[in-house]
Amino acid sequence: MQSFFEKKKKEDERQKLLQMPKTGMIAGGKMVLLGGEKKPQAQLAAKKPSLSLLEDNKPLMLSGDIEKDARATYEQAVSREKTRLARKEAGKKKRGKRRLRRIKDGKGKES
Repeated sequence: MQSFFEKKKKEDERQKLLQMPKTGMIAGGKMVLLGGEKKPQAQLAAKKPSLSLLEDNKPLMLSGDIEKDARATYEQAVSREKTRLARKEAGKKKRGKRRLRRIKDGKGKES
């Protein structure tokens, strides 16, 4: 038999779970955040979609502020992905030039 305090503790936990605000909504297979709450950065980095996926899955037409927030988030993600790809290409060019310069000077590997 459970003590009074154990029952009270379980009931309090149940009430807290029921009172928790709903922070997200799934719209068309995508999670749309409601309010100003954000996911931890580690989770966002782990699930970085590719640029083509982002362009194919434009946000659904939602009502009011949710629609605006979803569109802004989508546009930021596309912009961030394009910037990342441009930076990656610039790095490749820079590495290639550095490698050629080393080969020309006779310091690097000749492959």
